[in-house]
Amino acid sequence: MGTPTEETRKKTAPMPASAGLVFELEKLAMPGQRLLFEACQKVLKDKQVALTPVLWSRFGLATPLAQGLGRLLETLDKKSLATDKLVREIQDIYFREITRPAIKLNAALSALLTEAAKLNIKIGALSFLPDEQAQALLVHLGLKEAVCLRVMQKDAMIVPTPDCWLMTCKAIGVPARRC
Repeated sequence: MGTPTEETRKKTAPMPASAGLVFELEKLAMPGQRLLFEACQKVLKDKQVALTPVLWSRFGLATPLAQGLGRLLETLDKKSLATDKLVREIQDIYFREITRPAIKLNAALSALLTEAAKLNIKIGALSFLPDEQAQALLVHLGLKEAVCLRVMQKDAMIVPTPDCWLMTCKAIGVPARRC
């Protein structure tokens, strides 16, 4: 039998986290895909391009946006439109939309995060937004204290890659097999 201080320490010390929960911030915590689609639709409509869900999926406009948009414009014979400029316009609209007061945390994710916290499960989120926007979104959704954010540098590749998820698991200190 241990000393009274050892017994007290055992009773009051929180259990170490043995599991983790990781998710993509802008796609799961809020309706990010829908908001990006709507931003693309709005910008392209001004350029006489009707973006449909079928075109959105076919050209993979979600990631990476510049490549998918370039392929779409080439296919529609709209090569005269500057892809980089359109991407900046779309991103400006998207960044404004994700911080509107009406944008709330996904209710199902909120419930899951509450239960995970009760079970001492570490929570990590990965994001492909620029760091400033990712941090602002985390605060806006009320997740700053509960979630460890890992911002990824998005290159011209399809994301997220397995390495992105592995880095997020490492950031919360839980082996990937336990997440």
